[in-house]
Amino acid sequence: MSKDKRRCFARVTTCLVISVSLFGLGIVLVPAKPKYHSLPSQLSVKNATTFISNDKKQSILSIKASLNSRITYPWKGDPSCQHFPIQMAQRNSLPKWALTSFPGSGVTWVRQMIETLTGIYTGSIHKGDPLPFRDNNKGNMGITDDPFCGCTIIDKDHEATEGVYKRKYYLQRLKDYSNIINTTYNFRGILLLRNPMDVVFAHQNHLLVGKFNVASEDAFRGPIWDELVDAVAFTWADHAIRWIEQMKQGTAIFYEHFLGDNAQHELERLLDAMNYNPQTIDPERMRCLLVHRNQSEYKRSNKTRIKEFLPKTKKHDKLVSYPWKDDPTCKKFTVQVIKYLAERDSLPKWALTSFPGSGVTWTRQMIEGVSGIYTGSIHEQDPPPVQLEGVGFDQLGIRDDPFCGCTIIDKDHEATITVDGMVDYFRLLYIEGYSDIIRKVYDYRGVLLLRNPMDVVFTYRHWQLAGKVGTAPQEAFRGPQWNKVVKFVAYAWADHAIRWIEQIEKGTVIFYEELLGRNASMELERLFDAMDFKPRPLNSERMRCTLDHRDRTDHKRLNKSWMPLEEEQRLLFIESIHRVQQSLRRRKWPQLPVHLYDLHGLYNQTNF
Repeated sequence: MSKDKRRCFARVTTCLVISVSLFGLGIVLVPAKPKYHSLPSQLSVKNATTFISNDKKQSILSIKASLNSRITYPWKGDPSCQHFPIQMAQRNSLPKWALTSFPGSGVTWVRQMIETLTGIYTGSIHKGDPLPFRDNNKGNMGITDDPFCGCTIIDKDHEATEGVYKRKYYLQRLKDYSNIINTTYNFRGILLLRNPMDVVFAHQNHLLVGKFNVASEDAFRGPIWDELVDAVAFTWADHAIRWIEQMKQGTAIFYEHFLGDNAQHELERLLDAMNYNPQTIDPERMRCLLVHRNQSEYKRSNKTRIKEFLPKTKKHDKLVSYPWKDDPTCKKFTVQVIKYLAERDSLPKWALTSFPGSGVTWTRQMIEGVSGIYTGSIHEQDPPPVQLEGVGFDQLGIRDDPFCGCTIIDKDHEATITVDGMVDYFRLLYIEGYSDIIRKVYDYRGVLLLRNPMDVVFTYRHWQLAGKVGTAPQEAFRGPQWNKVVKFVAYAWADHAIRWIEQIEKGTVIFYEELLGRNASMELERLFDAMDFKPRPLNSERMRCTLDHRDRTDHKRLNKSWMPLEEEQRLLFIESIHRVQQSLRRRKWPQLPVHLYDLHGLYNQTNF
């Protein structure tokens, strides 16, 4: 049997297995006629909904008006719909339900529809998962940090399918996740299914370029792609069958039905399976939902689509900060998004890349101070470099769309962003395609920030265990686990640096230690020269203000204690430094300022 025929046979078999499983539960793919022709009673805040138990069929909950200030108005631009709110229920007042799917099945879009129809927030068990409606949420919902609050109507849970790229990886994760339906949800679940031949493309895009963007055509051919197809074909079916066979309360719903004329019936069937009283569904809410269902913030499209959900303003006032407002001689200088929002996409995309712990956020502060233009970050939830009272993250407009073309340079740790060490570094680099980011995303434009790796390893360990500004305990810097971290940093710091040095066509390298000292202005001048920044010369007053205030502590880790390295550990770093130094010499770029390095206990003169 040929390879193509085997693939065709596998796809048909998968679909047949799913169909048989669904049929066994009494779930059919042919839509039935809507069960509810009339939907009276407007959904009120005081009595948001009523759940009826399967056995007793009696009311067990009335959600009261004490839903505090956590309110979203999803359709505020539509006069006939803008008065409908979405709120949280009282804590511990709702049973826990899973909305489970394979990644790429449209679960966030379905959450939007559930929220807007019921008026109750959904949640997510995935840390850092964005809210279904981004506009005006300001991160204050508290439902992604605590998915067990009992205040959300249903919770997104990809279970063991999250981040799957190999069949083996899924089976390993399944050992810990296979019992979730019982232990977490008491056999309650809604399974969202989408055509797996569409899902595999959405999943690959998500793995390689995130929630909004589209990977290059090269990502959909070759051995890695074939392996992913195999993983998704197996995992999509296995995950679905397990939930179909185990759910005692719930049903399966279908992405394709939400796209067409059967969307209302699919939503009614979903809520009916959850024992949500259909008499509380407001027909006006249903109408608004169906009218606005294609306006999802999270549908993958091009940049033009993303722009529709950026703040719309004709002025700079909401996109301007004054980083030195307490300094009478510097407070006039602003930092802002380049030009007007109508002229987004006006700047080329540049990477400011480094190993975590190299001082990249501090360096962004200085770049913003000298240029007057915001920097960006490709890392979700990364705070802006300068913390300013009264200037929220949402006002800057640069974190939700790092591809806006309105930031001068963007922070990108590439594959070194892992806290899990060597194995995850190689996975990101070669399986998820991070090694090709410099070409695909930045067109070989980059500025590489390098810091003494013998300082970086301590900062990295603090970040790994205690976050951006926290401090790890002393015992974290000794023992087998610490030795493992040292080996990883020594290798990955050099490997990352050499790859970028050898591939950058436009750009340069800059050094953290030089930015600390007397040569800081020269280092910044060199950076802007490499980026061909205009106008030139740089504003001397802005440079003075930037350097006068470069010791600000917005994101600096305080109360750090100095610690030595063992001889073998220092030798690992010396070898890494030597490798990077050779790479810099080959490019005829500036050399590492090793004379400024703290060798953490090695006091003899060393030649690099």
